[in-house]
Amino acid sequence: MTILDGKTLYKRASIKNKNFLIGLISLFVQQIVVALSVFFLEKSVSELTLGSSNVLFWFEAYIVALVFPYIPGFISRYFFDVWAIDLIGSFQRSAIPYSPYTAKDFSRIDIGKSKSAIFANTGPSLIIDGCLYIQNFLGRGLNSIMTMIAVAVVVSPLIALSYSVSLLGCVLFNVYFSGLAKYRTTLTEKARVDLTAHAFTIWPHITLGNRLSNTFWLDLFEAKFEKLLVLFKKEEIFRGFSGCSMAMISLLPTTLAMTYLIFTHRGHIAYLGVLFASSPRIFQLLTMLVDFSGLIFASSKYIGRLTVLKTFFDHEKYPENNISYNLIHIYFNQESISLKNIFLEIATLIKKGSVGRYLIKGQNGAGKTTLLLKLKDYLGSDAFYLPATSDVLVALESDHGLSTGERKRRELYVLLEDPSIKYILLDEWDANLDDKNTEKLDRMIEEISHKRTVIEVRHRKI
Repeated sequence: MTILDGKTLYKRASIKNKNFLIGLISLFVQQIVVALSVFFLEKSVSELTLGSSNVLFWFEAYIVALVFPYIPGFISRYFFDVWAIDLIGSFQRSAIPYSPYTAKDFSRIDIGKSKSAIFANTGPSLIIDGCLYIQNFLGRGLNSIMTMIAVAVVVSPLIALSYSVSLLGCVLFNVYFSGLAKYRTTLTEKARVDLTAHAFTIWPHITLGNRLSNTFWLDLFEAKFEKLLVLFKKEEIFRGFSGCSMAMISLLPTTLAMTYLIFTHRGHIAYLGVLFASSPRIFQLLTMLVDFSGLIFASSKYIGRLTVLKTFFDHEKYPENNISYNLIHIYFNQESISLKNIFLEIATLIKKGSVGRYLIKGQNGAGKTTLLLKLKDYLGSDAFYLPATSDVLVALESDHGLSTGERKRRELYVLLEDPSIKYILLDEWDANLDDKNTEKLDRMIEEISHKRTVIEVRHRKI
């Protein structure tokens, strides 16, 4: 399946995905057979009332119609589940090509935690829940429509009319309260993302045992958890009220229709036999209609939840980090360069100049990393930015058990072997190295600078 923009994931992927189509067809077959069971039951009762010898045939057909739907039902669930996994893969594949963020956003740890929580946890959960909702919605909807047609043919069109009135009442209820439902769900999901992002910071608190930071982490966790719990309780109370209200709206029209049919057919024993034999199925369908109405109402909830998924692709505006250019000095091949407009002039030099080694020096907080990230944005995909410590992947082989120096050497070797990388941006590459490894890597970077342009920020003063 092609990579899709996360904002239009459900709109475009559903009808184009073969797993969804197979699941939908299987579900349709299942509900047709379920609806036929109503017809077979009516024929069995009619034949029994008339004393016909065909009663056994129709009863066996009824039993088969009760058992057979499990087969297409299993097929449908299987392909809908595979479809859900396809959508998760599509969403996560789209994260990099459709992200609105660039190198200058790299240092925004707070935003990074929130987006990571959506990407790794909340997003996949929302997609699975959304696919399950769609599956249930289609199942309940097809069941209601098919069985409604069967009941209208077998028993009376009045029953189908009462179902329609019930469904209309529930839809109107949903339309009236949908905005409030979406608002409450969006608040709850944002609180859930906030708690998940905080939970991703647990590792140092588990391992280091720093009492002060652990206390602060737990206090913050309790505050975020309590906020989520309060919002969740309010949402559940609202959903419970909505469910009870729609159950009452659904029950009244069908009860009145059944009462009317019994009263007007008091002398027709055969008809009453069919009506009473079908009544469990009639009220079972009514329960199904209530569920279907609840799913219609829940659409606002899922739209609200998917709003959180959409925010993954939204760019949050914030003030950019300042760069104190008067505190920054640029060196090229160990010689100081005098620049008036540092960013513009160094960017032009790098773009038009020959290979070599640029060094950005300055006081702490002057904006050296910010300048390096700004250069990465300017140079685009021709440049590779390698921070001192991060989850940026360079080598595909496992690096477990390697020292910091060994890992850094491997990363530089991989960058050197890739001809598409013209500029290598190194941010404090010597931050976690001893003197011996620093000297080795310094010689290696010097050799690389004879073939590529290297722009570096050093942690140690040189």
